[in-house]
Amino acid sequence: MSVIAERKKKARLHVIAQVILSIWCVFVINAWIFHTSIRSDWTEDGVLTITESDRQLVEGLPGKIEVVLPLNMSPGIENQLKTRILVKAARWLEELSHVDPNKLSRPVMIEVNRDGEKWERERIRRVPVLEESDVDKIHFFFDDRRISVAPEELASFRFPTVLEPEGNAEILLDKSREGIEAALRRLVTEDWSKIYISQGSGEPLLEENRQSSMAALRDDLEARGAIVEPLRLAQTDVIPEDADLLLIVAGGVGGFEPLGAAVVRSIDRYLESGGGVAILLPATGISGLEDLMARAGISVSPGLIAEEIPLEQGFVRPAFVAVGRDVNPDHPATASFGLQIMDARFSPARALQVSGDAEALLYTGPGAWIERDGQMARRDPAESPGPRIVAAASDVGSGRLVVAASWTPVLTEFWRGDSRRFLLSCFGWAAGDSLPLGAGREPVSRKVELSPQFRNSFFWTAIFVLPSCAFIGGLLVAAVRRRKA
Repeated sequence: MSVIAERKKKARLHVIAQVILSIWCVFVINAWIFHTSIRSDWTEDGVLTITESDRQLVEGLPGKIEVVLPLNMSPGIENQLKTRILVKAARWLEELSHVDPNKLSRPVMIEVNRDGEKWERERIRRVPVLEESDVDKIHFFFDDRRISVAPEELASFRFPTVLEPEGNAEILLDKSREGIEAALRRLVTEDWSKIYISQGSGEPLLEENRQSSMAALRDDLEARGAIVEPLRLAQTDVIPEDADLLLIVAGGVGGFEPLGAAVVRSIDRYLESGGGVAILLPATGISGLEDLMARAGISVSPGLIAEEIPLEQGFVRPAFVAVGRDVNPDHPATASFGLQIMDARFSPARALQVSGDAEALLYTGPGAWIERDGQMARRDPAESPGPRIVAAASDVGSGRLVVAASWTPVLTEFWRGDSRRFLLSCFGWAAGDSLPLGAGREPVSRKVELSPQFRNSFFWTAIFVLPSCAFIGGLLVAAVRRRKA
C-alpha cells in the first residue's frame, strides 16, 4: 500500500472521529444545560412534578414557613410504612421549597433514636415546644402557630388485625401531596370554611367517627381546613348563616325521605344569598329538590346508567355503573383536571340533563346507556349508547349548585380514586374556594416542556458548538500528525 493511500485511509478515519467527537461534545453540553436548568421528575407517575397551581400556592404564602420532621425509625412493619409516607412527603416539601426558599424552607429531618441531642435542641427551640408525642409527624411553623400532620392524614393504611393476623400491611391510598397542600393552606388561613352535611335516615351521625359510613369524607374535609357539622334537614328547615357549603347526601341505610317544601324554600334562599349547595342524588325515588334543580337548568332522567365493565381474561359484564371519563375543561370546578382521562365510578347512577346556564362537569364514555326499568343491566338493540352526564353545576343567584349522579362515592369503602378527587374539587368550588384542593389538579405530563429561552439556547449551542468542535478536533489531529511525521 502506497504512502498516499495510507494517508487517505487515516484521513477518512480522522474525519469520522472528528464527527463523532463533535456530536458527543454537542450532546454533553446540551445535556448539561438541560440538567442544570430543568428540575426533572423521574418518579413513578410523576409524583414530584410541580404544577402551576403548586407554584401559586407557595408564592402566595404570606411569610416563611419552617418544617420539622422527627422520625423514630422503628423496625415494625407499621412504622416502616408510616415512615415511607413521611419521607415521601418530605421529598415533596423539598421540591416545593425550590419554588421560593424565602416562603417555604427545606424540611429539617431528625432521626430521634440516632441523634437525640439534635432532637433535644430542635424540640426546645420551637414555639410551641415539641413534645415526645410529636415524633413521626410533620410540623409546620408560621409565626407562633403550628400545625402537625400525622401519617394517617397523608395516607390510608391497612394493617393485620386480631381477626386477620395473616393480613398484609399495605398503603391503600397515598394522598401525601394533598395532605401537605391542605396543611399549608390551613396554616395561613384563619377563616376556616364551615360545611354542613345532611344525611339520609338510618345513617350514624358524623360525630361518631368510627361508626359513621362517611368518616373518610369528614377526615378529608377537616384536613383541608373545614369545620364539618351534621344538619338534619328532615327535622329542621333552618340553614345556619355561617355555612359555606351545604352537602345533601340523598341516601342512607334507611333510604332518603324527600325534603319538604319549607326546606326547599330555605335552600333556595340560601343559594340566592351566595351559599354553596352540593346534592348527591339517590339511586331511586326523588330527593324533593327536583324543581329547584330544574330551575337551575339541571334535570334527572328516569332510569339508571349502565355500562359494560371489563373483567379478567378479556370478558365484559353489563352493570349499573357510570364511569366518569371526560371532564369539562372550561368550568372552574374541573378546569384543573384539564383533558385528563378520569376513572370516577358512580354506582348506581342517575343520568342528568342540562339546559340554560347549567354546565355538565363529568361525562361517561361512549358506551353508556340508560336502563329505564332498573331490573337488569342489558342493552336492547333499540337503545343507542353514548356519553351520559353524571355531574353538573350551575350558578343560582349569587350561589353555586353542584349535582352528582349518585351518593355512594362518599361512603368510606368507595371514597378513593378519581371519584374522590373529582368530588373534592366540586365541593371546593361550591364552597367558594378559588383554588380547589387536591393533588393532581393538573394532569402530570411525561413531556418535557421548555421555555422559548431554553429552546433558543439549545439551537444556538448546536449552531456554534458543532463547528467549534470540528475546528478544535482538526487542530488536535493536525498536531498529532505533525508529531508523528
